[in-house]
Amino acid sequence: APSPREAWGKVGMGGGCHMTQTPITLTADASVVAAVFNRRASHLCFALGDGTARIVALDGGGVNEVTLTDIGSILALSQDMDDAGWLAGLDDGRLVRLEADGTISELARHQGKWIDQVTSSPSGLRAYGAGKDAFIGDDKGFGPARTHPSTVAGVAIDPKGKRLAVAHYGGVSLWWVNSTDSKPKVLPWKGSHVSVCWAPDGGYV
Repeated sequence: APSPREAWGKVGMGGGCHMTQTPITLTADASVVAAVFNRRASHLCFALGDGTARIVALDGGGVNEVTLTDIGSILALSQDMDDAGWLAGLDDGRLVRLEADGTISELARHQGKWIDQVTSSPSGLRAYGAGKDAFIGDDKGFGPARTHPSTVAGVAIDPKGKRLAVAHYGGVSLWWVNSTDSKPKVLPWKGSHVSVCWAPDGGYV
């Protein structure tokens, strides 16, 4: 499969989705919230602000339209832990998995909260934020809440799948994935932190 950079030259924001190589224009009445390739680079998912998504097959196989308005609109989108699907956080408190064929599977639900931070790792882990709580788990489910002093603003799993980094106001908290009763190591820094990621070797965030 072609790499994302080779497959499409440009992703447009606003009321349309524009892609090059084999030119295609997907016209929509809503802005693009996120555009994410699956790990296989076989499909590209556009999440739109009207509660729908467009999943494009990069081999010319067409476009699937996914409607989520009956359960919520997508606030966050990422690759899932396998090479085929995506994780989506919704404004009705649900975490769902999207398949390339448009199938939707619910993974978690938090009534009255937004799921606006999601991530996964090829090591077989998923993580997301709901209010001040972060959750991490695998295909069998999620562990207990990891609570922070303010709203979770970013989540990232280290390359080895051993630690979870959570950004929030005042710094970043580092949690051991397999320990449910330990306290996090806090990296304090004044101000708002709106994102976090790991170095490729997992040595620092």
